Amino acid sequence: MAKRGSQRRPSGVGNTKSSDKRPTGREVIGFVEKFLRIPDGPHAGQPLILAPWQKQEIHRIYDNPVGTRRAIISTARKNAKTTLCGALLLNHLCGPSARNRPNTRLYSSGQSRDQAALTFDQARKMVLWNPDLRQIISIKESSKILRYDELGIEYKALSSEAHTAQGLNPVLHICDELGQVVGPHSDLFEALELATGAQRDPLTVIISTQSAADSDLLSALIDDGFAGHDPHTLVSLYSAPKDADPFAEATIRLANRASTVHEPRGDPGHGRRRSQAASARSVVSPLHLEPADSGGKPVRLTECLGCLPWPGRTAQ
Repeated sequence: MAKRGSQRRPSGVGNTKSSDKRPTGREVIGFVEKFLRIPDGPHAGQPLILAPWQKQEIHRIYDNPVGTRRAIISTARKNAKTTLCGALLLNHLCGPSARNRPNTRLYSSGQSRDQAALTFDQARKMVLWNPDLRQIISIKESSKILRYDELGIEYKALSSEAHTAQGLNPVLHICDELGQVVGPHSDLFEALELATGAQRDPLTVIISTQSAADSDLLSALIDDGFAGHDPHTLVSLYSAPKDADPFAEATIRLANRASTVHEPRGDPGHGRRRSQAASARSVVSPLHLEPADSGGKPVRLTECLGCLPWPGRTAQ
């Protein structure tokens, strides 16, 4: 367990003032940008300034007039999905969403132990970068647990390889890469979703790339969300039109919102992305791809190159 210093309450962190008011998107964004740091990479330790699309998602989740029960965010790889997961988690552990929610349990889930550990690892690094957070958050590395002792709020990472989902009572469930589930069912996801029913104002956030098939679980959840049956369910699908050139820079930027912020023209990443797109074109062009809606199975370009979109379902 990571050692903590004195239990002095840092100003603005872990505010336990009782209030029944739900946190607003503005409050959540303020907490993230004031207290959280970029967990790793060349800018590690610098303030975590959210991209416009990330702020938009936070506002959609926390400013929904009827309240949000499930939020699905589907975007391509390398768009800082796991970093957003870690930021939302810490918001519920010791930020505005922890307000008036003592002794609650938070969980993230993944399809493997390694996948499940990613959200924990991002949140752990954010805690370690901030001396104020280090004072109030206990870290249990071996069991993938973060705990805010003063409010009794605890977070744990779970994987589908562990049969531990029964009997849990999550207020928050962050599901990372549900698109990896093949078929329409996931025992871990379904157990956690059933368990949230016992809580007041629970929230499930699914952040993932798209599934490979329309019959897979994530595809079904996205289709159900777009159908509009439940106003408590939100869906954001960052994708390109089926008839768009998947190798065109405009298409890549449309399906990868982070590229418009972190890789502007002139940035080394911008040149790398163009080079990767050209290489991917040469790899897949001899395959004579059929359109995704012609009955043939579309080639999943994200398997060839993480930053490229693929001709799957599009926002409705």
